[in-house]
Amino acid sequence: MTSNARVGTWNLAWPARRPNARTIEIERRIAEFQADVFVATECQLASTPDGWHLLDAGPDWGYRSPGGRRKVQLRSARLWEEVSIDRRAATALDGRLCAGRTDTPIGPLTVLGVCIPWADAHVRTGRADRDRWAEHVDFLAALPAIISDLPRPLLVAGDFNQQLPRTRAPKGVHTALEAAFTELRIVTRGTDRKLIDHIAVSPDLTAGAIELIQPEHDGGQLTDHLGAVTSVGL
Repeated sequence: MTSNARVGTWNLAWPARRPNARTIEIERRIAEFQADVFVATECQLASTPDGWHLLDAGPDWGYRSPGGRRKVQLRSARLWEEVSIDRRAATALDGRLCAGRTDTPIGPLTVLGVCIPWADAHVRTGRADRDRWAEHVDFLAALPAIISDLPRPLLVAGDFNQQLPRTRAPKGVHTALEAAFTELRIVTRGTDRKLIDHIAVSPDLTAGAIELIQPEHDGGQLTDHLGAVTSVGL
């Protein structure tokens, strides 16, 4: 096939439940990129605009939160078929990843959306029983088996909570991230040193130039993340 599918991801930093100026501008920027598939993290179901077919990771990721919040939400221009994931490998996976298969301009595409725990997950909040980076590393340790089981072609996207190349993460934590994605190619690597929302593809997929969704707006920020969009093909 000669056509491409437009794919993207962005951490929305918990939009308001009711649409307001911020949520409207966030969604306007997403729409600008005309994605066929989009992985939103830290999003709000009630503020998701019509026109998307949705699949999400559920409301329970180990923290109490207002109803309607989701750590991971898959969006597609077409219907989703949910793909089951074996979550027995680590309890840290619950609510932080989901997988689906959807039709795109390049044919069926499997999408795994992730929100890898940040460095201080359950350190001082939540259960308050973990060391820094422990939840993050546990999540990464469970990923390779899941990635291996998913149908190809495969896209993995979402909030990786690490910059590539490495900046602040300890070397061992960075090594764990690289090990988790050995079967895939992280195409957002080196795009911007502030980027922690990434896109990875299986070897049978090509990827075009990376376009960034900028967060600045009216002297402030819509979110504290840069988003990323690209085109993938076979």
